Amino acid sequence: MRQIPTDITEAEVTDVFKKHGEVKQVRFPLDPKTGERIGYALIDMGDKEQEEDTIEELNGEDLKGVRLRLNRNVD
Repeated sequence: MRQIPTDITEAEVTDVFKKHGEVKQVRFPLDPKTGERIGYALIDMGDKEQEEDTIEELNGEDLKGVRLRLNRNVD
């Protein structure tokens, strides 16, 4: 999830995504120099089909005044 609101919490992200399936983990990568969030979140839903459906349904939706930009992370 890119371009996340700077004040969003893990619980808020989980609440949005759990409507579409199980959320296994939410992480906010940090800048190693500043310790600040880099500006995106990694959400692991475990099931790839659920991830794809969630991306399709939530991409472009508004979250706390920010338009969500979702894509699948390729390992």
